[in-house]
Amino acid sequence: MIGHSTWNTWDFKRLTAFSAIERKRERLSVRISFLDELERKLITDFSWRDLVRPGPHATDGSYCEIEIQAGFEARFRIRASAEGKRIVILIEPTRISGKRPVVEFAEPGAFGAKRDNNLLKGGSWKARAAGALPEGRVFAAAEYPYFIGERGQRLAVTCFRPGRRGGNGP
Repeated sequence: MIGHSTWNTWDFKRLTAFSAIERKRERLSVRISFLDELERKLITDFSWRDLVRPGPHATDGSYCEIEIQAGFEARFRIRASAEGKRIVILIEPTRISGKRPVVEFAEPGAFGAKRDNNLLKGGSWKARAAGALPEGRVFAAAEYPYFIGERGQRLAVTCFRPGRRGGNGP
C-alpha cells in the first residue's frame, strides 16, 4: 500500500502485536493470542523459539507476515497490511489445531468498549471482524476487549479510526 502508516510491530515484548503510534505515543495495541480450551489458558507470549518462519516486513509498517507455533501442534500465519490509521490483520492456521485465535484491543486511557456483533467500538477506534464467534459463545480470559475465531478457520480483523483521514472504515 502507498502512504504513511501509524502501524507497525513496535511492541518488542510480543511477536504477535501491532501498535499504532501517533505523536510519539502508543494510541492502540492489537494483540494476537490463541485460546487452548483443553488447557483452559490463553497463549499470549511468543518468543523467538516459537517463530516458524519470518515473512516479509516493510520498514514503514505497510505489510508484515509471520508464522508462529502456538503450543505443541498449532501453527498460524499472521499477515497485516496497514495504511494511515487503518490496519487489516489476517490470522489463518497452517496446521490443523484445536486452538482459537483471539485478537485483543488495548487503548491506553479508554474504557467501556462495546461490541455489537462483529463491530467493536472503544475510545476513538473501531474494529470489524470476519470469522469471529458471536459474543459470549466462547469465553477467553483476555485482559482487553476481544474477538475470538473458530477452530481451524481464518479470522480477519480491520481496525480503523472513523471519520479521520486514512481511516474511514473497512
